[in-house]
Amino acid sequence: MKNILIFLVLLVCGTGTAGAEIVNTVAAVINDEVITTYQLDRMLSVRRDMTQREFSPEQRMSLRREILPELIEESLIEQRAKKLDIRVGEAELEAAVQDVLKQNNLSRERLKEALAAQGVSMEDYLDTLRKQIQRFKLLARDFKVEISTNDIRDYFREHIDDYRGEASVTLNRLSFALPQIPRPEQIEAVRKKAEEALTRLRKGEDFNVVLLTYAADADVDGGEMGTFAHEELSSSFEEAVRELGEGETSRIIETPTALHILVVAERDLGKIRQYDDVKGEIARILREERSETYFRKWIEDLKKEAYVDIRI
Repeated sequence: MKNILIFLVLLVCGTGTAGAEIVNTVAAVINDEVITTYQLDRMLSVRRDMTQREFSPEQRMSLRREILPELIEESLIEQRAKKLDIRVGEAELEAAVQDVLKQNNLSRERLKEALAAQGVSMEDYLDTLRKQIQRFKLLARDFKVEISTNDIRDYFREHIDDYRGEASVTLNRLSFALPQIPRPEQIEAVRKKAEEALTRLRKGEDFNVVLLTYAADADVDGGEMGTFAHEELSSSFEEAVRELGEGETSRIIETPTALHILVVAERDLGKIRQYDDVKGEIARILREERSETYFRKWIEDLKKEAYVDIRI
């Protein structure tokens, strides 16, 4: 199930009023509204069901203190929306429901079943969805997020590596096979041969020239290995070439069947995506980041102007 559905289920269980429920104690007073410990415990029950674990009394108290600020913010947002008479029409609500169904690839009946599995009615879900739309409209009214072309270009330059294609490395390989059940002296002989080849390569001798030296040796194999993304290589090969530049030679890599030497023939750091192809993506990132920054300041200002009395 997608995050939007889970998020809304959490809100349904956490922000409903307790007027028709048994109120244990008042957890907080926000202007002329209250948040009860019953509401906090409903949220705790949802977290328990989702994590499938029981909480100790100490954990419950700690989680209550984490949840309470979220409920205070939700209360302040709802009060602000009521004051400004920001409403959500039935057509807007239905469009949002259809969007949720599409995002989660659900029918309306399957949505009801998914909600029921969390102990949430469709009516409560729609009420919470309406409040979410109301919140978005409220935020859009209270502040505007503007992203300039210069902002987008600056972000692109500063995060250029995030817009590279997949890096790759082209390798040449020289392998010295080991006997199936090698004796120590046989391993030593193969190692000596590999070390001689490694020395020649590191002195700058051409790879193909070194390879031809062993053309008559049936136990030596090599040539162009191919081009690979780093994750396509075995862990031992990837580690051996990770820090090598073009033309550099690896150490001797030991495997159960052979000793290998790798030479980096070419490195491709990855093609950078065109600015025009990513500017929309960057604009969305910047808008989300700035919206969150503005929202935090906006909600803190609401708190400063409000009467908030926390009682737990």
